[in-house]
Amino acid sequence: MEKVLIKERLTIRLKIMAVLVIAFYLVISYLMIDFSMVLAVISLLIGVFFTSFSKDHLITKKFENETLFSCFGLVLWRKPLVLEFPDYISVFHASFVSVDEIEGTEDKYKKWVLRFFKENRHVTMLEDYQYDYIVSKANELSLLLDIPVHDTSKI
Repeated sequence: MEKVLIKERLTIRLKIMAVLVIAFYLVISYLMIDFSMVLAVISLLIGVFFTSFSKDHLITKKFENETLFSCFGLVLWRKPLVLEFPDYISVFHASFVSVDEIEGTEDKYKKWVLRFFKENRHVTMLEDYQYDYIVSKANELSLLLDIPVHDTSKI
C-alpha cells in the first residue's frame, strides 16, 4: 500500500438539503421568469456541482500529502497538505454543538474523530458518524505510516 485516500462523506441530511435546494431553484426559476428554462438548467447544474464537490486528503507512504478537490470523483485541482509526521493516530468519540444565533436554536450531535498527534499538537483528519469507517481509515493509515492507533472506544 503506497497511499490512503481519506474521503469526507456527505451526510443524509446534507444530501436531502441539496435535493430540496435544487428543486426549489428549479421551481422558482420556472415560475418567476419567462423563458426560464435556461435559468432552471443553470440552477440545476450549479446545484449538482456543489452537491458532488468534495475535498479529500491523500496521504502517501513518503508523507508527501495532498488535498484533492474533485467533482464526480474527477480531481479538479490539487493542493499540498503540509503536516508533521505523527507520533500516533487517535480515534475517539466527540460531542459537537452547532448554535444558530438568529433562531436561538442549538443542535447537539456526536461524531467519531480521527486525529494525527505529534507531541502535544494535533490535526483533525476526519469526522464521521460511522465508527467502522473511521477505524478502517485509521488502520490503513497505521499500516501505511507504521505508527500506532490509539482507539479510545476500546478503553
